[in-house]
Amino acid sequence: MDDNMFISHTALRTLDLQKNKLRHLPRGLPPGLEILHVGHNRIHSLQESSLVGLKKLRILHLQNNQISTLRASTLSLLENLESLYLDVNKIKSIHGAPRLPTLNILSMGSNSISSIPSAFFSSMHLLKILDLSSNHLTKIPHGLPQSLIHLNLDRNQIQSLRNRDMYQMHNLVTQGVSFNKLISVDWSLRLPSLSVCELAGNKLRELPGSLGSKLENLDCRQNNIQEVTYQQLAGMNQLKHLFLENNTIRNFEAGAFRNCMQLSNLALEQNLLSAIPNGLPETLVRLDLKENNIDTIHERELRPLRKLQVLNLRNNKLSSLPALKLLPKLKVHFWMETRGSVAVNCLR
Repeated sequence: MDDNMFISHTALRTLDLQKNKLRHLPRGLPPGLEILHVGHNRIHSLQESSLVGLKKLRILHLQNNQISTLRASTLSLLENLESLYLDVNKIKSIHGAPRLPTLNILSMGSNSISSIPSAFFSSMHLLKILDLSSNHLTKIPHGLPQSLIHLNLDRNQIQSLRNRDMYQMHNLVTQGVSFNKLISVDWSLRLPSLSVCELAGNKLRELPGSLGSKLENLDCRQNNIQEVTYQQLAGMNQLKHLFLENNTIRNFEAGAFRNCMQLSNLALEQNLLSAIPNGLPETLVRLDLKENNIDTIHERELRPLRKLQVLNLRNNKLSSLPALKLLPKLKVHFWMETRGSVAVNCLR
């Protein structure tokens, strides 16, 4: 594209150049431009000469390009930028701390980022959504802004969640650290607004303690958890969905669910349980116990579950069905005898 070909279009507010073969941003874009789409091109670097004068730009899409380096001085030219999308590039190095005081959304997933400068987020006081998934990070970036509401760190190489890295994140509502290398979560870590925490596909040996009193959804599937205790669940009195499938759980401590009086969905498939856990909360609507070692179900285990609608017992060692009349709300029941060829689906 010729330089300055858009400069005379002073009324232009949105420019869409995505899915072309551009190797650099066009120069001389009109100063009134607010939204620029240049994703899915072949842009390999950001030049200051292309961004100078774009003080009204609010949204910049640069995903699916070949950018390898970010420089603070270049990004700081966009002083009113609200959303920046840099997913699926080749970013390896980040230099300096850009001044982006109005930035709300920063998305840099699927790059090759292994570290971020300690002051990188220092001016981003309004940042609410940060996506750093599918990178090479080995720890939580330093200095994350207190304003964050959604944080995605899935598919990195992070080994621990430490209170000193996250204590300031009072507004965080959803956090994703799935498919990393987590082996520990600080018991002192408290995130008072956290509602959704996704920790699947890690190496945790125990369920994280009370991450926050507002936690409603906790996903710890595909870890190395062997036992669930009352202490781990004690502070989670708002928990509604707990996913623990694909662990090595053999035991639930007596009364482990005593404080979980909002729990409606419990996923325990593909563990090593020999019996249904005692003391399940009467609020349960769905219980998945597929592929365990359960051979007997006692009436006392089912009697409290008056609201249960879905029960999955496929691929256990049951030789007879439990007394389903104890479950008045049951709509779907799955049962399969692993030692024979009997398969029963009961619908009512």
